[in-house]
Parts: sequence; structure tokens; C-alpha cells
Amino acid sequence: MHHKTIADIRAFNRFYTGFLGLLDRYLLDSGFSLPEARILFEISRGEGVQASDIVDLVGIDKGYLSRILEGFVSRKLVLRRRSEADGRKMHIFLTDKGRREFDKLDRASDNQLRELLKDLSPGRWSALKEHMEGITAILSRKPPEVGIRTGLQPGDIGYLTYLHGRLYKLECDYGLSFEAYVAQGLAEFYHQYDPDRDRVWVCEHQGRMVGFLLLMHRGSRSAQLRYFILEPAFRGLGLGKKLMALLVAFAREKGYDHVYLWTTHEQETAIALYKRHGFVLTEEKPSTGFGKALREQRFDLVL
Repeated sequence: MHHKTIADIRAFNRFYTGFLGLLDRYLLDSGFSLPEARILFEISRGEGVQASDIVDLVGIDKGYLSRILEGFVSRKLVLRRRSEADGRKMHIFLTDKGRREFDKLDRASDNQLRELLKDLSPGRWSALKEHMEGITAILSRKPPEVGIRTGLQPGDIGYLTYLHGRLYKLECDYGLSFEAYVAQGLAEFYHQYDPDRDRVWVCEHQGRMVGFLLLMHRGSRSAQLRYFILEPAFRGLGLGKKLMALLVAFAREKGYDHVYLWTTHEQETAIALYKRHGFVLTEEKPSTGFGKALREQRFDLVL
């Protein structure tokens, strides 16, 4: 991992720890410490939870947890029942009083958050939610849910052009001429689009384009693969393999004899995927069209 990435994560942690401190101020008047509030939350979320589960979820010392639970029992906030299936296990439940206290705490927490974020526009609220969900998915190693649609919508052409310009500048240092090349090609695709012979595959996560691939006809028996791209956070999930399988299946279904594509020698990961699906290098030529010295390569697949 890059040193700057580590530094950025640590800087975010310092900022967010301070922000959480603001969120937790209301606890000073609630009668609950931060660990007590977190434990009440876990008991509320999983009625009948065991102490060992709370230890794993909260990361708290067993002895400290035991003392907190004893305090909850004495305050009549929770009760413990022995498991009918296994007498060695105890399940923890909120009492009616405990539920009332937790609900009051939960409402106070919601109100505190609304107060801290009240100056955010609806768009910023939405962006905050999206970014936090992204962080959660990445750190929990949970694969994001991605849908694939096969029809162009308003905004697609512009956003796909932007996506290529941004990512290829960041990852390959391609110049503005590459973005213009993409825009020109997408305009060509739009004007010659035949829904019976052409197809797009648009990958979306929470309504945002995160990947793309298209097949466009070139005469009656040939087709060209173009604009294969995936956001970095959505690579390594099998999406590329799925898109290629969909493209080849569509080409066969429509009776194409062969499919070809142009790429550059730097796109090693994509090239490996093309080769796994039967594409073969058939032509190579030097180029400086994208603002740097490259080798443009053509690959063909005979169906």
C-alpha cells in the first residue's frame, strides 16, 4: 500500500474520531457511558444475545462487561434467562424499563446527528451516505451489489466520457486527446446504434455507473468491442469476466462471425481477460495519439 494512502487513512481516522467525540457529548447527560450505550444497542439489536457475542461485537474485556451487565440488572434494565437448549448459556434481554431507556438514548443520538449535519444540502447528505456505505463495504470485505442494464440513458455518454478521461489520466497519464477520442467514438456509436445488433452493458451501484462495455456492428458480420472500463473499487469482483461472457454470448446470438477490439499495450489486465475469451493479437503499431508513446494493439476473436 502506498505511504500516502496510509497517511490519508490515518488523517481521516483522526478527523472522524474527533467527530465521534461531538456525537457522544449527549451521553454526558444521559446517565450512560459510551461503552454502556454501545452494549445497550447490541442487546436491543439482538434480543437474547449472549455475553460472548457482545465481547466479539464491542471488543470489550469480559470482566468489564460483566460489571456493566451487573449494573444493568441492578437498575432493572436487563434480565438474564438460562438457555432451554443449553443450560450453560445465558441469554440477555431488555426489560420494559431498559427498552424505554434505550429508545430515549437512541432518539437523542438521532437528534444530535441531525443537529451536527443540519447545514448539509440533500445532495451532500446523499453523498455522505454513499461514501460511508462504501467504506463499510470495503473494510468489511463485503462485495458491493452491482446491477447491469443494457440500454443507454440520458447522462450515460457524458459520464462515460468523464470516467475514461479521469481514470486513464490517473492510471496511465493519457492526455485530453484520449478523452476527445472517447467522446467522438461514443457519438459515432449513438448515431449508428441499432438495438437489434448493438448492445451496451452498464454496471451500476446505487444508481451510479461503475463499469461499462459495448459491442457495435461493423458491417453485417463483424462487431467491435469498445469502452471496457471498471472503477477501481469494483475490480477483482468477477465483473469483467461476467461482462465479457455476456458480450461473447450476444455476439454469437446475433450471428457475428468475428469480434475485434483496439487497446494499448499498457492494459495488461484487460488484455489477459481478452485472451482468456479467445481474442488473439493480430496487429500492433506505435502511437502518440493519447499524449504519450504507446503501442496500439488489435485483438480478434473468430466465432
